Amino acid sequence: MGPPARAPDPPQFLQRGIGGEGRRAGRAAPPPRIYRLAVRHPARKDPLHQPGGGPDALAGLRPVGHPLRKAADEPPPPALAGPGREPALLRQDCPQVPAVVSAAPGPIHLLLPTHQRANLLRRCLDSLDQMAAELTDCTLHVIENGSRVAEELTAGYAPRLPVRYHHFPAGNKSLALNATLELLPADAFLIFLDDDVAVRPGTVTAFRKAAAEFGPGHFFGGVLHPDYEVAPEPAVVPYLPPSARLVDHSGGKDLRVLTSFTYFMGACWACFARDLRAAGNFSGEFGPGASSGARGQETDAQQRLRELGGISVFVRRAAVDHHVTARMVTADYASDRIFHASIYKGRAAPGVVHTLGMLTKLVYSSLLLFLQPGHPGHRYRIAKAAGYFRGLSQRG
Repeated sequence: MGPPARAPDPPQFLQRGIGGEGRRAGRAAPPPRIYRLAVRHPARKDPLHQPGGGPDALAGLRPVGHPLRKAADEPPPPALAGPGREPALLRQDCPQVPAVVSAAPGPIHLLLPTHQRANLLRRCLDSLDQMAAELTDCTLHVIENGSRVAEELTAGYAPRLPVRYHHFPAGNKSLALNATLELLPADAFLIFLDDDVAVRPGTVTAFRKAAAEFGPGHFFGGVLHPDYEVAPEPAVVPYLPPSARLVDHSGGKDLRVLTSFTYFMGACWACFARDLRAAGNFSGEFGPGASSGARGQETDAQQRLRELGGISVFVRRAAVDHHVTARMVTADYASDRIFHASIYKGRAAPGVVHTLGMLTKLVYSSLLLFLQPGHPGHRYRIAKAAGYFRGLSQRG
């Protein structure tokens, strides 16, 4: 066997910085196509689109069939995949699809949530503009929640990209995603991005091919490359969150089926809409804007997909460049991120052994902090334990 294929080089516009024009000189314009820019849906009988819609309106849109909110007489969700099973579907009366298929997936929808980051969003849209040919038969959804700075910017890309704009007044990423998912067909294939990434060419094609090969009952993740403003100090690197480091679970393979649960980065993952709905969509209790302060909405959703028998597949040729600011490579940021990430663990998956371990870390690291006040590891472990116990206190 020859050496593994090298990941594609980052797009040229990454070298020009945020807020640049994001276009190569002399680039030929794409062939004319007709796209729509959809802003809100005032005719929908939906509290999000009525006067006065806000946090209370969003709070009323619970994730469909969320395991934590089931009625007592609601049957358990079917498994997505497993020995002797076809992949699970959203409804029992839908025709089942084989686990391995050769046909193309259903309609492809790219979901791009954003909040108060116009310059980063422009960088992301520029990257998609440079790979517009891959978005044929796709729909890109820019989902702004809690701010109002992206509508005009998004409209500027409508002549070149198949883009729709959605606005939700309340700043809750999970609930805004859920409200958008309600508008999409059950047979859709979903690709999730974030506004602070630049998408590398080939990503949509790679996810599309993986979806066609594996079919429903599988979910997919890609490579995340850090795009640093300032290189991190070596002493801090072990404590940085995955979003500030290289994430590549490919093991040198273009497609790798993962036998144990490994969560994919929320800025570069994909799944089938019917599978996500069967798992309960996203929980409004987690993610940016959640009242709990906990992060991890994608981890939570992927964990539930896995519990229903979903199989995770890593797609090496799907990749993004994540913008990492100078603050995001500091010990302060590492401690803050692990604190909020650990709230999710304490709320969603506590355990006696883990609780005792966190208590030991808290006491041990607190003592060592007096001897080594500048050591990032002691602060990190204290923050991790503190976040876990905060999440634990929010249960019930």
